Amino acid sequence: MNKKTIYAGLILGIFFLAFYFQDRYAIFSIDDWTYAFVVQDSYFNYQSVADDNVVRQPIMSFHDALLSQSRDYFKTNGRLIIHTLTQYFCGTCTMAQFVVLNSIIFAIFTLLLIQLTTCGNDLWKLLLLLSAIWILLPHKGLTMMGNITCSIDYLWGCTGNLIFLCLLHQTLSRKHGIIGLLLFIIIALIAGSLQESFSIGIAGACFILVVLRWHNINSQFKTMIIAYILGTGICMMTPSNFRRFDDIGGMGFHSNSLLGLLSSPVFLLFIISIIYLAKKGKLKNVAQNNMTLVLTMSVFINVGFALFIAYNGRHQLTAVNVFCFIVLFRTWMPLIHPKHLKIVTALLLLTSIASYQPILAYRKQYYEAYNLILKRAKQSQTGIVSGWEFEQQTDELKNNRILECNYVWPFTFQDWDFFERSLSVYLTKGESNQMIKEVTK
Repeated sequence: MNKKTIYAGLILGIFFLAFYFQDRYAIFSIDDWTYAFVVQDSYFNYQSVADDNVVRQPIMSFHDALLSQSRDYFKTNGRLIIHTLTQYFCGTCTMAQFVVLNSIIFAIFTLLLIQLTTCGNDLWKLLLLLSAIWILLPHKGLTMMGNITCSIDYLWGCTGNLIFLCLLHQTLSRKHGIIGLLLFIIIALIAGSLQESFSIGIAGACFILVVLRWHNINSQFKTMIIAYILGTGICMMTPSNFRRFDDIGGMGFHSNSLLGLLSSPVFLLFIISIIYLAKKGKLKNVAQNNMTLVLTMSVFINVGFALFIAYNGRHQLTAVNVFCFIVLFRTWMPLIHPKHLKIVTALLLLTSIASYQPILAYRKQYYEAYNLILKRAKQSQTGIVSGWEFEQQTDELKNNRILECNYVWPFTFQDWDFFERSLSVYLTKGESNQMIKEVTK
């Protein structure tokens, strides 16, 4: 083992620990409260657990989670596999236990990014990649360091799809034996069914690639694409998705999605890069690489879906942001001058180090304010619970676009009483939805 590999391993180890220390202050919240209970046949969807006069059965095992999702598949969305995991961990796992697992998944996610960006063990490229993850990837406070539901939906879902893309890339260059191909097909089927905000773009892009380059692509690649598209169908074709489609606005222009895209530094850099390369006549050279082309087309398909088909929040843009990130590295690493690479790396690294402790302090402060609400709720005799510290910090965070968009996920108990009822159900293990009647500001 050479020195470069040892240093790269040390850098990665420090980075993963740094993520874990931030993730320790993730809050068990919102959907986590209701996903900790079995969805009953009589429920409208998983949120019905907070209603009055319903049967509430806590998730106690993987069987409970699978049974619950076999019902919710037809009520909420088609994320059967990913939400079975979500319900299992919400019902059986503490947040302290979950963040250990989540940090491991984040480590795998990072290693897959290294693989797909072809950074290898080049120390400057590695430092640039890790710093860019911290500075440029938006909404991490929700999608990677957020509650159990969002972390599994987006970080874990993204990791599953990156595994598929890595295997797909291998299949482009060499054929596999029957057993290997069968394993890859199963992985493709599972990855396609995990999360529609990833699979819609990837499935569409891969289909277009196969049509455009039919004679230059081997049969194993085509087989994996078919399996992935079938998985996407499993996720998308449930009747619940069509009802949900109407609930979140249906077709039309969604201005909020445009605001979400404009809040992403990595998306803006991607668009600037595309325009620059087009003006220089180099865009065709970039498109010659099959994997870069798939990722680029996935970005535009997912952007089009969010803008004109359906959009439910900035977390939906995770696939867009991660794929933009990979394309930028795949495109510019071979082109950038070593001197410029070191300058950019140094700037991003210094910014990352300088911002780490203040962000950690904000996350810790918010976490402690939330736990004060839980403590007061358990002590309250009236159900009126003071949450002024939490709500004050929520207001401050919502006015801080850098923190709110990237590192901390603020929410409020002031908009409606559903959160009070859901948290009441969770804290009483399903016995009551009235433990907390109001969280005062």
